Amino acid sequence: MRVPGVVTKGSVTGPAILRVHISAEGTVLRTVLMESCGNTDLDEASLHAMRVMRFSPYTVDGVPVDVTLAVPMHIPKRLGRSH
Repeated sequence: MRVPGVVTKGSVTGPAILRVHISAEGTVLRTVLMESCGNTDLDEASLHAMRVMRFSPYTVDGVPVDVTLAVPMHIPKRLGRSH
């Protein structure tokens, strides 16, 4: 995942919460930001990272089905800052 080198557009206040719709084949069909981490650059990086992920299909009684999940993307508070 590419993330900004310097946190500039807000502080990180918590995880970015994403709603992710995954197909029966395991590909991400749609992502929505449900709750910001407090930084727009990191929110966008989280959405991008989720869009390119692939998952094992979720099955019900052995049959792959679409699924929608709420996914917290935890961002370290000191990301991009020197110590």
